[in-house]
Amino acid sequence: MSSNRSRAVEAVLVATLACAAFSMVRTPASAVPIFAERYGLSCTTCHSVLPELNAFGRAFREHGYRLSLPKRATIPIALRYQEMYQSNVAPPDTRRTTGGGIVLGAAELGHVEAFVHENLGAGGGPAGLFLGYLSTYDERSGMLYRAGLFELPLQQSPQQRLIAATPFSIYAMTAGHDDLALQQPRLGVEAERRSGPWYLAAAVDHGEFHGAAYGGAPLPLGYTTRPGAPELALFVRRDIGVLTLGVEHVGGVRTIAPQGAADFSDTYRRDGVTLSAARGKWELWGEQIFGHDSDVDGHGSPLGSSGGYAMMLYRPGPHGYLSLRYDAIANPTQQRSAALTGALMLTPHLRLLVERDVPIGATAPPAWRALVTTAIPWP
Repeated sequence: MSSNRSRAVEAVLVATLACAAFSMVRTPASAVPIFAERYGLSCTTCHSVLPELNAFGRAFREHGYRLSLPKRATIPIALRYQEMYQSNVAPPDTRRTTGGGIVLGAAELGHVEAFVHENLGAGGGPAGLFLGYLSTYDERSGMLYRAGLFELPLQQSPQQRLIAATPFSIYAMTAGHDDLALQQPRLGVEAERRSGPWYLAAAVDHGEFHGAAYGGAPLPLGYTTRPGAPELALFVRRDIGVLTLGVEHVGGVRTIAPQGAADFSDTYRRDGVTLSAARGKWELWGEQIFGHDSDVDGHGSPLGSSGGYAMMLYRPGPHGYLSLRYDAIANPTQQRSAALTGALMLTPHLRLLVERDVPIGATAPPAWRALVTTAIPWP
């Protein structure tokens, strides 16, 4: 039997076992109880599989984390902890597990909500502020405003969904010496508005955060970067029946400071299109991004880049899912991979996510990854 056929059989077996598990286990999901306790709600009101937001949870966020319901006393902080196992680790790293925790906090300041996401470090990385912003929702205009350190409203927002063990390639992609990725939080101001079938968002920011949501050892790059000019980000989406189509633009200037060499500026832009559809238990997600950097090496060399993903997701029950995802990027080196992912709430407070990542056309071997995520205190 060929290696490709063996992998296909293995994937089918994994999917079959996962579906069997999903059909037998129907546990209600609970998550960080900061907002659930405030309004006396179950965490299933906003979450499907920890920490993925459902439709109500996304609307709750878009309205500044406010509901017209009576409030009660709540614990303003919570801890979310995640442990990851990897079957293959690139040398010289021989560790198979990396753990990391985050502290989440929220507080009402009049009509303003303060939200903080502090990572506690993992794998030898330092602790640091990952997200920290003030948000407010204006009832008359239907606008949500945020100021501080926030995520861009990507179609697959890493912290609002966190549905895979490996990051989506286009969100982690960088070009040349510009190390600012789409998934990194931005420091600035943002406005969002949903009106009927339309969703609009715009941000003016500086990209300053370097690291991961759960921390991680920083990589020596031999250079540092800083904002050279404010970044402008625009997102437009429209619902058309079961389809949602969108366009997006992110552009700015990054100043690169190599060790022992003169600083130079890289003017960059990322333009993309998005598509999603949902019908019954099935969901389809896709995104394609085209990038351009004006100077990737300090010698005036421009570089084009591109990447995208296509993902089919199936939900056998309300608190579990299976997904098959194809990723491809070229910046300029081409990288392609496929990932089969399954996630399930084992208990109301514990999520298990298992993923099989298979590089395509590369010498790297396939890898297993497993994530265990929990939140404390329990509601």
